Amino acid sequence: ESTLISQIPKGQADKFMEFAEGRMKKKVMGAVEAIDEGVSKVIFADGRVDEPITRALGGAGTHIA
Repeated sequence: ESTLISQIPKGQADKFMEFAEGRMKKKVMGAVEAIDEGVSKVIFADGRVDEPITRALGGAGTHIA
């Protein structure tokens, strides 16, 4: 939680790879690929909390847009 990046500009997502650790690297790589293929927004939610999707859609997590 202390290293959460809440917003990443879509065109700069690949530059944030250096900050990703462990399994997050694969998630960021997938997000970059999805955006390169035309996806307009990717949201990484925290599955360890109650209602992770609702929270993510409300602004929690990391949003790449």
